[in-house]
Amino acid sequence: METMEKKLYKVLNGDKSCNGGAYVYDLPKLKKDGTWKPGKWTKKMKKADLKMCCVGYHLTTNPANWLNNTSTVVYRAEARGVVRYRGDKCVCGQVRLLKPHETNTGLNNTGLYNGGNNNTGLYNSGDRNSGNSNSGDWNSGYSNSGYSNSGDRNSGGSNSGDWNSGYSNSGDSNSGDRNSGYSNSGDRNSGDRNSGGRNSGNRNSGDWNSGGRNSGYSNSGDRNSGDNNSGGRNSGNRNSGDWNSGDRNSGDNNSGGSNSGDRNSGNSNSGGSNSGGSNSGGRNSGDWNSGDWNSGQYHTGYFNTDKEPLFLMFNKSCKIKRDKIKFPYYFKNIVLTEWINYTDEEKKSDNKKALIRGYLKTYTYKEAWAVAFKEASKIDIELTIKLPNFDYKIFEEITGITEKDIKEVLKGE
Repeated sequence: METMEKKLYKVLNGDKSCNGGAYVYDLPKLKKDGTWKPGKWTKKMKKADLKMCCVGYHLTTNPANWLNNTSTVVYRAEARGVVRYRGDKCVCGQVRLLKPHETNTGLNNTGLYNGGNNNTGLYNSGDRNSGNSNSGDWNSGYSNSGYSNSGDRNSGGSNSGDWNSGYSNSGDSNSGDRNSGYSNSGDRNSGDRNSGGRNSGNRNSGDWNSGGRNSGYSNSGDRNSGDNNSGGRNSGNRNSGDWNSGDRNSGDNNSGGSNSGDRNSGNSNSGGSNSGGSNSGGRNSGDWNSGDWNSGQYHTGYFNTDKEPLFLMFNKSCKIKRDKIKFPYYFKNIVLTEWINYTDEEKKSDNKKALIRGYLKTYTYKEAWAVAFKEASKIDIELTIKLPNFDYKIFEEITGITEKDIKEVLKGE
């Protein structure tokens, strides 16, 4: 018998090699005094016939390299006729198993190589893990330093995803909590790479966005620093258009508010590039112009400075001055965009709606009149028909509001 200085081990699944082979090893038996009776020597093989990884009995100096499941058992072994070593492995002409080798330094482990306690998995320094290589506790996944993870490589807790430092994530690589998406530092995101919370879109620093790259909130569009925008790249709020710093614009590039036209610094323009307000024409510094390039007001032509030219009402000349006309209050409530909140029932049945909470609705001009008219008082309606030269047909043509609509309100119906 040859004496070997190296400690040798045999790794078995049941009574056969863990790495294949049909040979049945005689296992050590526990004696009444608590010591082990070695198994029988294997059948002797000639040195000349031995070949690494092909012919002979193979042992290892590092059994941890050969574990493949939790039912694997490691035995201390004795060898005769060792031919050669390759790495941690050697081939021998004859071996016998001396006793089971205790791989756990912790307590009550059914798995192997656990430094922690009560583990059924392998290589755990933490406790009560059914997975492997966990430094945390209660993990069914692998390589977790956190707790109660079914996913892998989490430093956070209760994650079913992987690589999370946050908690309760089903997605991967989240430092935030409760994310089904990936790489979120914020919380409760179904989208990816959000530093904000509750986003179904991606790369948002704000919250409740279904769009992408928003620093604002509740945007269905992209790259908004403002809130509640369905358009994109708005610093203002509730815009369905793009690149607006103002609010409630359906047009684009407006610094003013409630413009359906583009590039207005003024408000409520349907035309473009107006610094004034309520122009349907373009490039006016004055107000209420349907023409262009006017610094005056109420012009249908071009390049006028007159502050109060003669004007028509209902297609007839009006003798009264504009500042003497008492317009109904609801005339000023013609709003072309409105934020609509989803109902509780809609949010309950649709996760996306629950995230963004509502949407920006855009009205046509006549739809906006209908909404304003519905909220008008009876006094406002009386002021309407008292307007100079009032004509029901002309009023209906412009606003969509009929004579019947008006008379029903006046009658209190």
